[in-house]
Amino acid sequence: MGTNYDWGVPDGLIIINPRGLSKTAMPSYRDNSEVGRPAVWTSKFGSVTFNQYGREMPFGGINEAGLVIGTMGLFKKNKFPTPDSRPSIFMQQWMQYQLDNHDSVVEVVHSESQLRIRPKKGVHIHYLISDNDGNCGVIEFIDGKQVIHVNETMPHKVLTNSTYDDSLRFLEKNKTPDPDRFKSIDRFILAANILNNYQLEALESPLDFSFDLLKSVSWTARRERWTSRTVWSIVYDVNNLQIYFRTFANQEIRSINLNAVDFSCDTPAKVLDVNADLSGDVTDKFFAYTRQLNRDLTANAFNKTVYLPKLPDEVFDAIARYPDTFVCDR
Repeated sequence: MGTNYDWGVPDGLIIINPRGLSKTAMPSYRDNSEVGRPAVWTSKFGSVTFNQYGREMPFGGINEAGLVIGTMGLFKKNKFPTPDSRPSIFMQQWMQYQLDNHDSVVEVVHSESQLRIRPKKGVHIHYLISDNDGNCGVIEFIDGKQVIHVNETMPHKVLTNSTYDDSLRFLEKNKTPDPDRFKSIDRFILAANILNNYQLEALESPLDFSFDLLKSVSWTARRERWTSRTVWSIVYDVNNLQIYFRTFANQEIRSINLNAVDFSCDTPAKVLDVNADLSGDVTDKFFAYTRQLNRDLTANAFNKTVYLPKLPDEVFDAIARYPDTFVCDR
C-alpha cells in the first residue's frame, strides 16, 4: 500500500508506538460538546506511524500484524455520526485505535458498532485501509452514516480526495468533472489505470512501481501564503512488515523493518525526524520520545497551517502531556 501526503507542512515524526499501553481517548481541549464517554482500551499491537499534529494523531501507519491505515482530505463535506451512547474518539486518533486493536480490514469495519468518531469542525477526511491478507477498503462518513467499500465493492484500489462513489462514476465514464478540484478525479483515473495495467511479472519491482505511481499523481498547489506539495511518499510492504519512505526534503528512500522493532511497553516510545538526513535502513536510528518533542511537533504543525486558528500555549501543553496518561499493562 502506498500513499502520498500532499500538504503545506513538511515536518513530522515517525513514532514507534508500544503494545500493552492502557489508554483513554484524548479529550477535546476546546469544545467538549461531542465528547460524551471517551473510549478506553489497551493496545494489543505495536505500530509505527507518521505524525505531524501530535503523538496519537497519525497521518497513517502500520501495526505489527500488517494492518495499514491512512487518511486523506475529502472535498465533500462529510458528516460524522451525531453523539450517542457509544464511546467517542477524535477522528485522527481513530486511526491509532485501529492500529492498536485490530489486524484486519473486517475488524476495522465492524468496530463502528462499538466506537463513535468525534469530528473536528471544518475538517473532512476519509480512510484507506489494507491488511496482509490482501484485503483493501475505504471508510467514509456521509450524512452521518458509515459508507464502506471493501474488496468486491472496491474494484479499483485507489483513493484520492473525492468520495469513492464519485470517483468510480467518473472513471466508468472516463471523464473528469469541471471543475475538478486539485485534479482529484483526474488523479484517481490516472492511478487506477496505471494500477490496472501493472503486470506482476514485469521487470519493475512492486516497490519501484509503487513509488513511480505515487510520483505520477503527486501534486503541487499554490495559494496565498500556502503551498501544498507532496511532502511525504510512503510504501508499506504488509507481508514483510517493511516501510519505505521518502520526503520532499530528503529524496533518499529509507526503510524501517518492523521485525527488528521492540514493541514491548517496557521499552519507551521512540521517534525519528521524517526528514532526517539519512538513507537506507533507519530502524536503529530512532531515539527516545519526550513530552517536549511532542509539544514542538504539535505547535509547529498548527502554527504553520495558515487556515487553523491560533491556539494558546496551554492547549499545546495539554496535548503534549496527554501521552503521559498511558499506563503499561504488563
